[in-house]
Amino acid sequence: MWDIAYAVWRFAPLYDDAAFGTPTEQGRRMCVFCNAYGLEDRSRLLDTIERRQRALHDSIAQWAAAGEPAFVAMWRDGHATGVLADIAYLRRHRTTFAGELG
Repeated sequence: MWDIAYAVWRFAPLYDDAAFGTPTEQGRRMCVFCNAYGLEDRSRLLDTIERRQRALHDSIAQWAAAGEPAFVAMWRDGHATGVLADIAYLRRHRTTFAGELG
């Protein structure tokens, strides 16, 4: 489920950018992905996506604070902030996404 959550987040994709379609369209793509993968029980998917997003944000923060150069650069370049925006987007459109997932 952890890997599926990451794939759906990145490939549906669940970003607040009109170039990637409306939340309804993104939800439909989530459903298509899950159907193709054979994921019948989707009850934990949205929660897992959010946990996956939070884990990535926290990893970037921790490694950047530890001085790891790649993570310092990611922090400086706003990758962690982008993940927080994705979490907020998921929360804002959770009802729509859940409705499309079935």
